[in-house]
Amino acid sequence: MSSDDEIVVLTGGGRGNIPGSRRYNCTQCGKKIWLAPSGQSLMAAKPDILLLCMACSRQAAAREPDVKYGVTRAALREFDAWKKRN
Repeated sequence: MSSDDEIVVLTGGGRGNIPGSRRYNCTQCGKKIWLAPSGQSLMAAKPDILLLCMACSRQAAAREPDVKYGVTRAALREFDAWKKRN
C-alpha cells in the first residue's frame, strides 16, 4: 500500500460484540456504527480514514470495483478471541 492510498474502515452496525468497541458515525451517511479496538488504533494513527457502514461500503464498492479490501492482523485476532468466548 502506498502512502497515497485511501484507507477505508468497514464497521459493524449491529451490537458491539468485540470488547472495547465504541460507537462512531459513518463518514458518508452519519449512521451509528461500531468500531473495534483495532479500528480505533488505526484511526488514531491515520485520522483521515473513512469509516463506512455496510450500506455505504457496498455503494463505494459498486462505484469503484478495483478497490482492494483486506483485514488487519489485529482485527483477525480480535475476531478469533471473540469467537472462542462465544
